[in-house]
Amino acid sequence: MINRFAKISLIILGYLIILSAVANIFDADLGWHLRCGRDTFASAFPYLDTYTYSYYGQPWTNHEWGGDVLFWAIYSMFGYFTLPILVAACVWFTLLGAIKIFFGQLSMAGIIAGIVGAGAVSYLLAPRLAFIVPALLVCLLFTLEKKKYLFLWPMIIWLWSALHGSWILGFIIINIYLFGNLASIILQKYFPKFASQYSDWRKKDFTRIIFWQIISAAAVCLNPYGWKIWQEVGQYLSPQYFKLVVNEWLPSYVFPIYPWPLVIGAVAAVLLAIAYYKKRATLAQLLLFFAMFFAAWQAKRQAFYLVVVSLPIIALAAETSTEEIKTIFFSEKNINRAKIIIIILATCGCIFALTKIHFTNDIWSDKEFLTQRELPFGAVAFIKTDSNNKKINIFNEFRWGGYLNWSLPNALVYFDGRGTATWRDEYGKTYLQKYREIKMEAGGLKILNSSKADYVLLSRSTSSVYPRPDWLNRMIFGENELQKVFSTDESQLEKMLKISADWKLIYSDNIARVWKKQLVRE
Repeated sequence: MINRFAKISLIILGYLIILSAVANIFDADLGWHLRCGRDTFASAFPYLDTYTYSYYGQPWTNHEWGGDVLFWAIYSMFGYFTLPILVAACVWFTLLGAIKIFFGQLSMAGIIAGIVGAGAVSYLLAPRLAFIVPALLVCLLFTLEKKKYLFLWPMIIWLWSALHGSWILGFIIINIYLFGNLASIILQKYFPKFASQYSDWRKKDFTRIIFWQIISAAAVCLNPYGWKIWQEVGQYLSPQYFKLVVNEWLPSYVFPIYPWPLVIGAVAAVLLAIAYYKKRATLAQLLLFFAMFFAAWQAKRQAFYLVVVSLPIIALAAETSTEEIKTIFFSEKNINRAKIIIIILATCGCIFALTKIHFTNDIWSDKEFLTQRELPFGAVAFIKTDSNNKKINIFNEFRWGGYLNWSLPNALVYFDGRGTATWRDEYGKTYLQKYREIKMEAGGLKILNSSKADYVLLSRSTSSVYPRPDWLNRMIFGENELQKVFSTDESQLEKMLKISADWKLIYSDNIARVWKKQLVRE
């Protein structure tokens, strides 16, 4: 009974820790997700863009169409806070589910490992669709590890593809297992010294894997955009401009460095190598882990998946060590006392975590919360009054595009997160690159003047997307390099707007500046 209470208290603690992280981060893209979901309910799927003035009327493929519908349905019925509740549940299910699949049980050591993993990726967690779909990844891993229920793949991957563009990862993982088991059989036959744990895959298993993978690939096309979903998501895999400038897509060794997922991954790598040498891990598991490690090294946003595949390894090592320590040093009576202490500490942790959760069901009116997260709450309120809620066009700070999509429904923005990788002009240049050229290069004002913009809304800080550097980042990058990152210098566009007779600064606060066009648009 004590053991059960200890586990339950730890599970509740882990969930509340995750919820406190999710509820305290605002995802600016949530605005366009909710708007797309609402518009889908009200009319039809958005085949053409109607939220920007730069791309207006052009075809676009919403590879998260199902997720937008889901988020809007939940938001409209139950309010905003239900979204963090759902996302936190999916994250915690993913972490514990991965431990259960690979470790085989959910011990206290495993749950504690899950809590440690949750803390390591807390900086990433937000009410985003990206953190709902890993629960489906766990379901896929279960079928691969157990080598059964493969007929569920079309449903799992179709649902994944409707919710978020990361569904391509499902096929990558399937083929890692396919290649890993094929290579393992070859090694067992010809190079037994290098072989891993014995692979029990047979010819019929490979046939089933290929068959259900083909069916799943076809199922992905069952969506409002058909095969274009494949084309849309495929572009994210190739080298793209956004991977050079968008923080979450930058490599993990670029500022800011978040060390804990990499530390967990490094420890897991050593333990997994030992397990492979002792034939306690399969080649497919080894390949899966290092694929996730490489992905996390190449892009910060993939650190979550690295932690997911690392935790079962950490949990196994922790459980083995704990059992050895208990056998040598603890009696049954002392073990029960230790569990009671765990229950007390977990309960105190739950109470503390509850005090850190930001409860709100009306996120868009939460001025203090939004301004603390560098969102232009005051500037938006001013523009609404100044424009008298008329139809207007805004050249916007890119990271605010989704927020403006919702907060200023009568406005068309220049650009938002929907087209980060795939929207291109007639010359093949991405709209993200065009946006940065207007903002950063000498000829930007000329391009802006020739556009349909009525207002310009820009951030006061060029570095507000970054957290303040901790001791590790200060040590690695040095003060001179960090001064460049946190420079308060104005962008080239702002400098030109200051001396332009065509634009007037009409609003300024600690977060944003607003300029208004003075010439009457023809």
